[in-house]
Formats: sequence, structure tokens, C-alpha cells
Amino acid sequence: MNTTREPGNEIEGLSVSVVVYRPDVQQLAQTLQSLAAAFDAFKGTHPAFTLDVCLVDNGGLPDMTAALDALRAHGATCSVIAGQGNVGYGRGHNLAIGRAASRYHLVLNPDIDLDANAFIRAVEFFEDHPDVGLLTPRIGDEDGHIQYLCRRYPASEALAMGLVNAVVPHEQLDAEVQKWCDEIMEKSPTAIAIAKRSFNMDTAHQAGIAGMGMYALKLYYDTEESKEGVKAFQEKRKPEFRKYAK
Repeated sequence: MNTTREPGNEIEGLSVSVVVYRPDVQQLAQTLQSLAAAFDAFKGTHPAFTLDVCLVDNGGLPDMTAALDALRAHGATCSVIAGQGNVGYGRGHNLAIGRAASRYHLVLNPDIDLDANAFIRAVEFFEDHPDVGLLTPRIGDEDGHIQYLCRRYPASEALAMGLVNAVVPHEQLDAEVQKWCDEIMEKSPTAIAIAKRSFNMDTAHQAGIAGMGMYALKLYYDTEESKEGVKAFQEKRKPEFRKYAK
């Protein structure tokens, strides 16, 4: 989520872009429902804010009239950008951002369930930190566990999330490691040995399975059936796998 313009040149509101390509209808409808719920909660703290939602159809968008009408019933303005072809994820969002006139803009995937307080927390953070122009989300799975992004986190964030045990200046790193090692070595040697061997006990057998799987995958890549999948994707048609099955 990011601020779109310098304060004073925009509408006091939120805009959201969702780029889709042959989306799962039920999943997309669920995303829009969570968006409506988050906006309902947000209006309780920011009643003057508007919500403008833009679906960018890169191809294959089914009839979403019912889902968009339901979103409009919560006070949102909805639109669809279509006809540009599959221009990709980034350019698709740029098409919507170029039309946005809101104070804040959210780039939203079509398979996300927004937390009910997501808008409240994000906007309040922006308001409390005027030097910040962009926020990235905390993504969790169905059980609430964090799904980590493929980026490195600052040490302070890694410590807060429990990824590391301590954060110290670089020149103190060796001493800190030694301190942790000394504490471990005070424990029972037998208990330490059992603990070390138990860490990978439930997954040690998976190395062989993974090796076999990768070898089988290599063999599959060389088959006509596999090549049909690639060719169908390039030609934008439904693959005919069955005619190659033996």
C-alpha cells in the first residue's frame, strides 16, 4: 500500500487495483468480500474516506457483476479496465494507478483475504509516519503463520519475528555466538546429542524421495506430453495431453 501523491493534491480516499488473468471466480469473490469488510471497519474511524476499486482484466475475467454490486453496496466505486490484452502484472496495476486520484493506493492480489483492520492499521501508520510512502503486508497462511517474502529483513524485524535470538553490532558477533555456545555446552551432552539428531529425524528420508522426484521430472520434460503443455501455453490454447499418454 502506498501514498499516490503529495498531500493536498488528491481525494481523501482509498483506491485499490486487482490485476487478474483467468481468475478463480470463487477466490476473487472472496477477496472482494474481505475488501468490503475491511472498508466497513475503516469507515468507523475515517468516515469521510471513499473507496475506488479497479479490476484490471488481462484476459479471461468472467462476469463479476454480482460481486462488484455487492462491493458497491458497501459504498465503493467499482470499474473494470479491459481490452489491453495480457500486459502483465506490473503494467496492469500501472493502468489503474494512472487513473487513481486517491490519497492512498493498495495493490491487491486476487487471492488475498484482507484482515478486517488492514486499512485502519495501514492508514494510521501513514498518518503517524509522514516520511513513509510505501508499506508491504504481513502475509499469513490459514493457520495465521507468517509467510515470508523472498527478501531480506532488517535485523530488528527479524528479531521481532523470532527469526534470530539476538541482534548485536558486527564487532560483537563472535562474542555473542560464544556466549550462546557456552550456555548450550553447560547442558547435558547426551540431551544435546539427542536433540541434534531429532531435528531432522522426521524428514531425513525425504532426500531420497526428492532425488527420485527430480529425476522423474527431468525424464518428463523430454516427453512429447510435456512439450505439448509448453506449446499450448505459447499458442494460448487448451493443451491436448491425452493424445500423448501411453
